[in-house]
Amino acid sequence: MLIAKINQVVKASLAEQNVRRLEKQLEKSHALAGFVQRSMLPQWTRITDGYTYTCCWRPYGGISGDLFEWFPISKNSVLFVIGDISGHGTTAALAMTAMQAFLKQFSQLSDVKAREVHLIADRLADFINRNLKDIAYMATTILYINTQENVIRFINCGNPEVFCFNQESGARTRMNPENRGGMPLGLTPDAEYRAEDVVEYRFDDKDVFVVTSDGIYDMSSDEEGLVNPPVDMLHELYAVAVKTKDDVFQVASAIPYRVMNALKDMGFCHQHDDNLFFCFSKSMASAPDDWIFEVNMQPKEIDDASRLAGEYVTHLAGNAELGTKIDLLLNEHLMNVYRHGYDDFERQHEISLVGIVRRGDELYVGVWDRGSEWTDVVDETEAEADAALDRQNAELAGGGRGRAIMRKIASEITSEHFMNLNKTVFKVKL
Repeated sequence: MLIAKINQVVKASLAEQNVRRLEKQLEKSHALAGFVQRSMLPQWTRITDGYTYTCCWRPYGGISGDLFEWFPISKNSVLFVIGDISGHGTTAALAMTAMQAFLKQFSQLSDVKAREVHLIADRLADFINRNLKDIAYMATTILYINTQENVIRFINCGNPEVFCFNQESGARTRMNPENRGGMPLGLTPDAEYRAEDVVEYRFDDKDVFVVTSDGIYDMSSDEEGLVNPPVDMLHELYAVAVKTKDDVFQVASAIPYRVMNALKDMGFCHQHDDNLFFCFSKSMASAPDDWIFEVNMQPKEIDDASRLAGEYVTHLAGNAELGTKIDLLLNEHLMNVYRHGYDDFERQHEISLVGIVRRGDELYVGVWDRGSEWTDVVDETEAEADAALDRQNAELAGGGRGRAIMRKIASEITSEHFMNLNKTVFKVKL
């Protein structure tokens, strides 16, 4: 009896060890799958001379069935594909990765073909029917946008409605009152996607387009997922985020993060599905000399961007000393984000945004990054910065001056945090 009992305990212990080993292997597999998915996505935001897009992609459980792809067709035209694979977990994630790989072949589309969004939907549906029909179907929105003609053409196949909001008033325009569109791709093998299913709309320079997956509507204030945000309230949040004046800056890239952060603040913090929040606008500069640009978060690119910013400020203000200070300020801040804000993967793929505007006798330098939240330097006084520099100089410290230097250059520093987006604004006297 004793030997049998010992054998039972040993077997139970071995079984528990095997379960733990399997759990660790699954965790590693999920982490690798998430890594692959993120590396296949376009960068989270882009600012060109003509437009800005932003996509906030939040997987549920580390891997996602939501996909997003961006195709720059010409200087003034662009194509987007936004999809939501049916189901959850590994199956949806594998189908999403296959679709993402298939979408890469559309990178050489001509402008004429990019306008025919119903034919693109047909090709995607054919791929799903031939390769994934027993696995999943996909709710999809395909958008062609031309910023020279101010025209958008889109087909919506099972996704939530495409919204259009005005930056000035927050007013929403229904672009598709006839409810045109098609079936989710792959839901039925004989579905047709026709030219008459496509919505075409002439938009205003101040319009912002919003597309989300249905995971946004599934956010809840309870763990069971029974209490969801009212649809009208969500639409009001979109409108408020679109028309929010971002200090002296107008940056559409913050809109999805403001909405998600507001939902969290209102108690809707439980996620039950993958979330994707996309928005698009034309250039939002408030004045001709305002400059907002992307920075790849690598040391050389940070150095180059800081130097260019310094040269721009020298030209803008006619002050070489101020240009040198801005070069130093920006370099210190971005390198702090690079060193302390990201893990190894994010350092290879992440970008930040930098904005420089002049208002009267003050210069504003804004930075938007998705690194770790930080607020320490914001609370320091100039006297504390002087004391820190004196102490570091006396100790012949080889590093650590960055925060004190930034505090000395900027007369005021403000910082905000929206979900996983940091916004820092440095105000510098001319």
